[in-house]
Amino acid sequence: MLSAAQTGIQWGAAVDVAPNGSGNLHPRLAVDAAGNPMVVWGKSGTNEVYFSKWNGTSFTSPLKMNPTGMQVFVYSWGAAGVAASGDSAYIVVKEMPEATGHVFIFNSYDGGNTFSGPVQVENIGTNVSWLPTVTTDVAGNPIVAFMKLNSAMTLAQYVIAVSNDGGNTFLPDVQASGHSGGLVCDCCPATPVVSGNTVAVLYRDNLNNLRNMWAGISNDNGNSFGGGMQLDNTNWMITSCPASGPDGVIINDTLYSVYMSQASGTALSYYSKSVISSLTGGASTPITGAMTGLSQQNFPRIANDGNEVGITWRQTVNGQSRVCVAYTNDITTGFPLSYDTIAINTNNFIINADILVRQGTVHVVWQDAGTATVKYVKGEYVTGIAESEIKQDGINIYPNPFSELFHVSGIKRKVGEKIRIIISNITGKTVAEISVMEVPFDYDGKDLPNGVYALKIVTEEKAFVKKIVKQ
Repeated sequence: MLSAAQTGIQWGAAVDVAPNGSGNLHPRLAVDAAGNPMVVWGKSGTNEVYFSKWNGTSFTSPLKMNPTGMQVFVYSWGAAGVAASGDSAYIVVKEMPEATGHVFIFNSYDGGNTFSGPVQVENIGTNVSWLPTVTTDVAGNPIVAFMKLNSAMTLAQYVIAVSNDGGNTFLPDVQASGHSGGLVCDCCPATPVVSGNTVAVLYRDNLNNLRNMWAGISNDNGNSFGGGMQLDNTNWMITSCPASGPDGVIINDTLYSVYMSQASGTALSYYSKSVISSLTGGASTPITGAMTGLSQQNFPRIANDGNEVGITWRQTVNGQSRVCVAYTNDITTGFPLSYDTIAINTNNFIINADILVRQGTVHVVWQDAGTATVKYVKGEYVTGIAESEIKQDGINIYPNPFSELFHVSGIKRKVGEKIRIIISNITGKTVAEISVMEVPFDYDGKDLPNGVYALKIVTEEKAFVKKIVKQ
């Protein structure tokens, strides 16, 4: 960890997702039912897409998704998309050449261990598809958003295609954009977001070169889009395409979105809160705003698990590119006021990043051009615990995750010293507290609900915190 502005975030060491030579373009994240991260990325030159997942000790050997004879679109700002629901995982790609290739999906129903496909998503005749992304509905089926252009590669719009059978077939595409009266920015990726029957497709609009962020809103699981709303009021006028799109999450009736705008003269990352039921866009607020030495920010991404929200973005300060992460375990109290810098490269080689949040664990990947690899790091959050208390010191807890009993060993203490054990849930509420005289010891946690907990071990001299998971 290179800086630690957020009390309670403990970052692990960065690791390579795959060896140098496997590509590193535009990495994207999902997790399987057990919370293991799954990563997809592209390789330039050969136009290939790769997949790898965490197996408990390391990332698996990269699996090339596109079959021999199929080249796919890969670039630093747009490549494959991935989404998962439980152990159903989906990867979408755009076949090359751009003018005639189709959008395809690869489906896995065993947590990414095997994939079927490719399955063609769209059937749009002489029209052109581009920049696919994917999410899942409440039933675990894929919803694919992609750009649709005419045969002359103009009149760009964003559409979605819905599957009701796990990605084996798709309904005809439905237009999600056009609510400003303009087109869409024709090289900016979009993001589909789902909550219940609500589907929001976030995209950068193009109304006579006014390139604000918009969202098309569907209340019937993507079968129709009855309205849209402007998410971004920075009013950036630009004649060229910035190749940077929005991201978002839905929590209750609020659509939280993040995006980049250079309307101020400096490329900054912004967020906004918009009300879905009234189609009311929120004000654009800089995530950090201008700071000494800042030359640009870009490619912000946002993820949530309930009210937990994490944001990552790339910024360059004094010529150094950085991966930054802000996190809150309760977004209803507002966006976080501080952030961590989890990676720095002195040669401006960090390109973009992605983030995923699950039960107090923050997963981050980024494209590192210096090592030509995808980097991954995990952070663990324990609310209300000072950083000076978060230590390892040889303490061992197993099994972890546990279902009933877990064993604790490795605690250093004075002879005869009584040790306090405090278990807190993710909101910081103490759910159990005991004192023990014997070490090692077993703890019976069968009555704890499934979830993430902080196990705080208090001796006369120190306090230690370990994350435990009941499942």
